[in-house]
Amino acid sequence: MKKTNDEVRIVTNKHASKFNGNDLYRVLIVDPLSIFLRYYIENSNGDGVWFSETDIIADIDIYKIDNIDMDGVDTKDYPDFSDAFISAADHDGEEMTEEELIWVQDNYPDFVHEEVNNYLY
Repeated sequence: MKKTNDEVRIVTNKHASKFNGNDLYRVLIVDPLSIFLRYYIENSNGDGVWFSETDIIADIDIYKIDNIDMDGVDTKDYPDFSDAFISAADHDGEEMTEEELIWVQDNYPDFVHEEVNNYLY
């Protein structure tokens, strides 16, 4: 769960005209009473939108990822390992969500490939 003042990236494209996925935005309000956790975030123009947990992602430092579990590793696919993926990991001591794992794999393919090699050797 994100907290007020946490910096996040928007990973959904439903508000692409207002929020750039490469920029960091600050969580202004956390609504824990709704059925699904919601976060109120404003862009630099003051346009605010409520986002769900799956719409945002914390700024992830790949050097703080550990306890990595790999799946889809097929040695016949050497050296590409194109089907390999991170199935579970911790970031800064907290278990990563599926959305965070996908974001890391999409944005840091070299990191994933390096972890495949670490997994094998």
